[in-house]
Amino acid sequence: MLVVVALGAALVVVPSAGAAGWSPAASLTTGRNSHTATLLSDGKVLVAGGQGTSGTLASAELYDPATNTWSAAGTLTTPRASHTATLLSNGKVLAAGGTDDNGVLASAELYDPATNSWSAAGSLTTARAYHT
Repeated sequence: MLVVVALGAALVVVPSAGAAGWSPAASLTTGRNSHTATLLSDGKVLVAGGQGTSGTLASAELYDPATNTWSAAGTLTTPRASHTATLLSNGKVLAAGGTDDNGVLASAELYDPATNSWSAAGSLTTARAYHT
C-alpha cells in the first residue's frame, strides 16, 4: 500500500494480484505541504509538520488505512517543514532538522506511537533542511 498526501487530499494505491489502482482516501484534518509521511510498524501512516496556510505546522496526523480515517498524532515540540522522519527499530519516529518560519533547524524530536506524543531528542551538529 502506498499513501500519497498533498495539501489535505490523500490517495491510496493498493497493489493486488498484479493490478494496482488508485482510490481516494479521507482528507487530512489540516492541509499541508513539505511534510513527511512515515509508514509505522502497525500499518498506519504518520504525517508530520509541513507548511500550512498560516505558516509552519507543529501538528501531526495518523492515517489508518483499515478504517480510512485520520486522527491527531500529538503536537511536535517544534513546528517544522522540509525535515526528515525516520522509523527507528524501536517503533518510534525521529524527526530531524527542517525549517520553521525563522530559518533552518538543528533540533530533532521523537514520536512515540505508544503514547501518541512527541519529545525533544537533542540537536544536530549542523542545522539542515531538504536532506535525506
